[in-house]
Amino acid sequence: MVVLDRAAVEAADVDGQPWGGALKLALPNRGLSDVGVLGQCHLLQRLDLAHNSIASVQALSSCAALRWLNLTHNSLTSLDGLQSLTSLNVLNVSHNTLSSLDAVTSLHSLNALIASDNELSSLPSLAHLSRLNTLVVSSNLLPSLGTALAACSSLLKLSLSHNDVTSLKGALRGCPALQELRFAHNSAKALPSDLAALSSLRIVDAGHNAVSKWRGVALLAELPRLRQLNLMGNPLTAHPDYRTKVLELAPGVSVLDGRRVDRDYVQPQGEAQPDTGAGGMGDGGEDERTEHKGRPAGGQGDGTPQERTAERRRGYEESGKGSEASGGGAGTASNHERDTGLREGRSAKEAGGARPNGKRKRGPRGDEVEPVRLADGDPTPVSGEKAGAADKGGAKGGPARQGGEGTERRQKKRKAEGKLSAKETGVVKVVLHAEKSVGKGQGKKPARAPLLPAAQPLGAALDVGLGGGGPSSWG
Repeated sequence: MVVLDRAAVEAADVDGQPWGGALKLALPNRGLSDVGVLGQCHLLQRLDLAHNSIASVQALSSCAALRWLNLTHNSLTSLDGLQSLTSLNVLNVSHNTLSSLDAVTSLHSLNALIASDNELSSLPSLAHLSRLNTLVVSSNLLPSLGTALAACSSLLKLSLSHNDVTSLKGALRGCPALQELRFAHNSAKALPSDLAALSSLRIVDAGHNAVSKWRGVALLAELPRLRQLNLMGNPLTAHPDYRTKVLELAPGVSVLDGRRVDRDYVQPQGEAQPDTGAGGMGDGGEDERTEHKGRPAGGQGDGTPQERTAERRRGYEESGKGSEASGGGAGTASNHERDTGLREGRSAKEAGGARPNGKRKRGPRGDEVEPVRLADGDPTPVSGEKAGAADKGGAKGGPARQGGEGTERRQKKRKAEGKLSAKETGVVKVVLHAEKSVGKGQGKKPARAPLLPAAQPLGAALDVGLGGGGPSSWG
């Protein structure tokens, strides 16, 4: 047995008020069984005594300023002593062993009463609680409500789940403002007939009852503001057209049995999904008027997307580039560029298509040079002035000069300054294009031969520079 003393009260006062002047006290999970000392806190407005072992609240009768009181998870069998707390707005007495709520009938300022998980078998008349907007009495032993709510005109939320209710006939007539009703896990065979008069009702949870007939839910058609409905666990839900018919009765429902409702189309159970074509929108749908991203429209403006795609594919095959377009590497032109070229009557090559070896032609970059035709029979084809220069250089027995005028000027400047070594005189830069590059290595950047003395024959120079292995040793 733990008795609350003055020191504990002062330590729990977060505002640091003088003794007796505390406004808020939080004393949960203290194992308290006696809270008599709180009778001296006349200014107390908020008190949390949850999860203790309190069996009596008689000492709180002098705390007339209390507005918020939490007594959940205690050992209360009676609420005697709370009758004088007429300023109380919120009272939570759930998870106790209460069998009566008679003590709360005089709390005319009460807005919310939570008394779930107790042993209540009946409710007193709550007619004097004109401000009550929330009542939670779930998980009790209630067979009905009787006339307890006959004058609760401000009630907005009512929870009766997990009781023994078989009927709510006449129990809700005095609750015209009710917006949320929960009475799941009971034994009702039909929705309460009083619901037809509750035009403000937005949420109804009647799951796991005994509703088996359509007439038991027929009044749903009279609830224009109903948005959430739960009937799961009722025999009626086994009907093959259950979902369709319920939504016909309550077309405003947006959530049925925990699932969002598709307002555009409600597919009856067992009905196959209609074939809407590739676009998924049916005839004349938006997807048939708009091309997919990354796939520009073909030259023809008529026909379905499949027909236009087939025509574009035939165009690729006729141009001889269809297989290359699908298998090209990173250097191939984009689908958009080839499509545009085909529509304007140009060839795939003019539209930036792939070359026969699957690579686009690259121009010189920096001091790199284009491939040259070697003097000893290298088959790499080269046209233009550079090919002529290569032949000319080979015929004279000297190296083919490559790299542009900038390289030649730098070499002359270094030679004038005496800084050019014998090995650097007449340097040859050769990009070797062997037959193997057309095979596995076509996607790789061609290797560059090292710097070699000008006096060395070209064939010997290639063997030395490639480690004696010649073109077959690299790929």
